[in-house]
Amino acid sequence: MTEFEFWQKIKEMGQITYDWWYPTIALPALIWALSILFLAIFAARKIKKVHNRFLTLFLSTIPVLLIFPSAYIASTLKSALNRVGYSMPTNANDFARNDAIVLGNYLNTFGLWGVLGITLTLPLLLTSLSRSEVPVISPAIRNATKTITNIATRAFGRRGGAGGGGRINAPYGSVTINNGSRKGSIEALRPDFTIGSKGDIQVSDVIVSRTHAKFVLEENQIAVVDLGSTNGTFLVRDGQGFMLDGQPVPLEHGDMLYLGDPNQDNAVEMLFEFNTGA
Repeated sequence: MTEFEFWQKIKEMGQITYDWWYPTIALPALIWALSILFLAIFAARKIKKVHNRFLTLFLSTIPVLLIFPSAYIASTLKSALNRVGYSMPTNANDFARNDAIVLGNYLNTFGLWGVLGITLTLPLLLTSLSRSEVPVISPAIRNATKTITNIATRAFGRRGGAGGGGRINAPYGSVTINNGSRKGSIEALRPDFTIGSKGDIQVSDVIVSRTHAKFVLEENQIAVVDLGSTNGTFLVRDGQGFMLDGQPVPLEHGDMLYLGDPNQDNAVEMLFEFNTGA
């Protein structure tokens, strides 16, 4: 009895619903689920909270576990039947109806698991992609923001974060806070200044850690480094975004800094600029 004859008999006598799943879909589905798992492993490296990282990896293994039994059956049918104590008859006519019904129930169950597994991969894929790369902000939007800021600066002059008038003294550059509790504030940067709810530059939004990030001097250029903040520090330059780690990143005029993931509405956005003089 060939495997083709087995599936024909099961379909005729076993009342199997998911016969379409096994021949063509089960194995590709397993490969797809494994790909999603590997993507989740890559994305999990950027998740700071250990329990969230564990939860992401745990959920990503579920589709693999659900699809594996049906993929195993599809690839090694005789071996799978032997594991449940059944040997495929030599002659197709010797295939008993009761055996077909029992085996059909098994196959329906594993087929249903497989369908559920492949369905679960879609939200997992979207979650992994959203974590693996910071959304790219359109260069046109970023440049428009810079233009508006520069026009306002030339027209009205800079105001310091403490409320002083005129231009601020910022030999290392400054950041303009574009939203949140300090919206509109302009802060001059100094080497070793920290920013956070308890930092040298105080930003009290809930997404901001006590000492969220730090500005340091790297080869006479101001740079920023994340201090292990809960929600991360992100930088967008020329439309390309990335998450900072423990290494200082030199800042360039027009860089956008985010305290928290730009995906989140309450992330604090800051525009970095060099002081252009009076």
